[in-house]
Amino acid sequence: MPNILKIEFSPLTPLWTGNIDRDSAEPVVSGLLGSLRWWFEGIIRGMGGYTCDPAGDEKDSSKKKCLFDGKHIEAVCPACRVFGCTGLSRSFRLDVQGLEALPLFFICDPRVFVSHGNWLIRIYEGFRERRSDGTSFGFNNSQLWATSSAKLLFTPNSLTLAKRGLNAEQLTNILYYLLSVISKFGSLGAKGQNGFGQIALDSETSMSDWKMQARQALNILVEQFKDANPDSAKNARQNDPDWFSLDQFFSYTYKIPDAGVYQRPGSCRVIGDEKTFRQHSDRFLPCAFDIRYRRSLRNPATQRGEDIGFRPYAKNSLRRSGSPDYEELVKALGSPAKDGDRKRKASRIFVSHLYKQKSTDPEWSLKVWGALKRTWYELFNDYITSSEMFPKAKIDENATFAWEDWK
Repeated sequence: MPNILKIEFSPLTPLWTGNIDRDSAEPVVSGLLGSLRWWFEGIIRGMGGYTCDPAGDEKDSSKKKCLFDGKHIEAVCPACRVFGCTGLSRSFRLDVQGLEALPLFFICDPRVFVSHGNWLIRIYEGFRERRSDGTSFGFNNSQLWATSSAKLLFTPNSLTLAKRGLNAEQLTNILYYLLSVISKFGSLGAKGQNGFGQIALDSETSMSDWKMQARQALNILVEQFKDANPDSAKNARQNDPDWFSLDQFFSYTYKIPDAGVYQRPGSCRVIGDEKTFRQHSDRFLPCAFDIRYRRSLRNPATQRGEDIGFRPYAKNSLRRSGSPDYEELVKALGSPAKDGDRKRKASRIFVSHLYKQKSTDPEWSLKVWGALKRTWYELFNDYITSSEMFPKAKIDENATFAWEDWK
């Protein structure tokens, strides 16, 4: 029987894996696998390798998804050699233990309660009620949480590892390194842009202990694919510039001693289950949506009110500097699909909820990551530390990642 790799972790913010009903009442393994593969692709591309898009464009021969013919494993991209493709099973089975349903809720600045409530109930299948004391919002679905540790159980597909050019030890190193990168610099599962998926690995083993062995194994896969698919070949497969890659990546964690309106009793508004919010408000404050957007309150007709939020902040800052980049930056925040257009641009800026490693920690943590121009990140940094958001926020120098770090 193959050895099972058990990776224990603690959620710092709830996880979202989703299902067909837009619910996370129980873990959906496919949602976690999609997240793991997305990060794996970013690592490989950051190393100068190629990985296909599993939803690739069949009309474009340079961007087709992989198909294994049963013979030429080197022609399969590194991501598909680990995560599988048509004709090739995944190199492991994934099981999850310890995650339980938690009623869904968010918090926001009172000034944007109605606008954010209306938006969030559309995204997460919620409802709106009119009561004598005002409007309230709720959700019938859940998010995932663990009161103690949860586990990811990876069972290697021992019968097929050898033909992939891997052994069990190499796969273990790769998976642990992958989870280490995710826990330190990103998020696990879906909807990381809306605060979900912050985790801490329970093992005290540092990422550096796995990096060298994992990178050696990954380099073998990268070079084998390059040898079998030279750039000079007709219809050579190439990474799309819009695909995620760690050589176009930043991740910064802020330490925030004062979370302002979000931590003061009675100051913020709760969208969803208020009782659950009170029970968990010493561990996480689900305000990522507020941090990313907050809405403009200026009346365009009367010009009364004040614009608040990152978009107006960015627009005013770029306008003052004479930069033409505002519309491009807005696209980087994600664009909804328009009528007749199935292509929705995913966000390239991800923001966690506020969270604590332990409820007794004196400071909150906030993680911001993505793939942006450096000047845009600096703009976002100015916004996070501005008087409008968290004026006492400071970058945690032990939890940063920038382009030049990926060597």
